[in-house]
Amino acid sequence: MLPRITIITPSFQQSAFLEQTIQSVIAQDYPNLEFFVIDGGSTDGSVEIIRRYAAHINWWVSEKDNGQSDAINKGLQRAGGDIITWLNSDDVLFPNALYTVAELFGKHPQAWVVHGKTHLFGEGFPTTEKGAPVPCSEALYLAKLPFPQPSAFFRREALQAVGLIDTSLHYGMDYDLFLRMYLQGRDFIGTTAVLSGYRLHKDAKGVAVQARFAKDYARIFARLLNSMSSPDAHLLRMAADAGLLLAEEARYEVKRNIPPEALQWALFENTLARLSFLYEALALPEARRLAVFLREEAPDFCRQHPEILQIANRSRLPAGLIRLLRMFR
Repeated sequence: MLPRITIITPSFQQSAFLEQTIQSVIAQDYPNLEFFVIDGGSTDGSVEIIRRYAAHINWWVSEKDNGQSDAINKGLQRAGGDIITWLNSDDVLFPNALYTVAELFGKHPQAWVVHGKTHLFGEGFPTTEKGAPVPCSEALYLAKLPFPQPSAFFRREALQAVGLIDTSLHYGMDYDLFLRMYLQGRDFIGTTAVLSGYRLHKDAKGVAVQARFAKDYARIFARLLNSMSSPDAHLLRMAADAGLLLAEEARYEVKRNIPPEALQWALFENTLARLSFLYEALALPEARRLAVFLREEAPDFCRQHPEILQIANRSRLPAGLIRLLRMFR
């Protein structure tokens, strides 16, 4: 029998995209599906769309909430599926995604997470595919969310082990959740299959608020460092230089043995992710500072990532000129 899969769609004022998202879930024609839509009290016609498809939705609500993380948690608390994910209301599932995920979990009974690729699309944005390398390195799992969240599915057992989404995080909450799962020491399985479409548009969180992603990523990695029993003094000195020694009270439960070299490489990967967010947000002085830090502390890493030198050079330019250059990329 196919495992029960729970899909949770949080939404707020997304009537322009919500119907396509719902249709992509229904079109899976997956016989053991649990589907929730949690709307934050939209006034743009979203509720009418939800009602139109109510026969295909196991539970929905439209009420004021405390943001995306809170909305997803409402669904996670009700989720009865063996396998769970959330699909934002501007993203879509690709055909047969749920059958592919069910098959992979069946082949890997010890796996807690299965992740695939996503198709980036949106008016005015280049169309491409994105996903973690297969296999994915330990450093990447520690440093950031290396796979696209709409193409990531997890067992209910994993959620029960680590708890719900941290509602104090609004931009890195998926990185935090999957990091907590990874630190439990269970398997993550990657596939090159494209499981979802990730819509880019000017109001999308991933486009509009890049600097806030950088802040959440720093907080989460600081928690990781604080959770290690005896971090290396050299690593701590680099973490301080990279702005990662923060007064984060939260600690992670670490059941996985993490080699020092993996943690150091993860620090570099996390810093690269943050400087990319900051550069996109045109927070140029801080982006350049992090790029210079990597150039000085991690020359081997920089040779693998030539964009670091490019950001170090371009961040000297006026923000207006950088905006102009982006029009031609």
